[in-house]
Amino acid sequence: VKAPPDLPLIWGDHLRLSQVLTNLLSNANKYTPEEGQIVVSAEKLLMPVAGDSEQEMVHVAVKDSGMGIDEKEQPRIFNRFFRASDDEARRQPGTGLGLHITRSLVEVHNGLIWFESIFRQGSTFHFVIPVAVPENLPLLKPGGTRELVATD
Repeated sequence: VKAPPDLPLIWGDHLRLSQVLTNLLSNANKYTPEEGQIVVSAEKLLMPVAGDSEQEMVHVAVKDSGMGIDEKEQPRIFNRFFRASDDEARRQPGTGLGLHITRSLVEVHNGLIWFESIFRQGSTFHFVIPVAVPENLPLLKPGGTRELVATD
């Protein structure tokens, strides 16, 4: 794992974001031979948004030296129930839902996901998640909470 010590926190559902990483790491592990490598890295990025402004994002990449994805199958990789047709890939267990779910979870967090892959050489899956708290999120102010106590 490669990440700078000053990596900012992201705003999101930690269980769902953990699922994103679990799915990507599971695929990398499934399709990478024992002698292969899997590297996870994270960094802060500034991405352009509407107008001339930029959004601070955390970029995570999961890179493997596994079997890669055939170029003709790459456009469908995030489709529900898609499984690669390569014999080696077919020998691995799976339903073809992992990457579809992963993309949905990233998008729910206002993020983006994409990949690069060279068949028989490996793949890198990337995702970015915004750092900032959404403007429309109602935050509790200190001292503005109430308690309800019920007894019988």
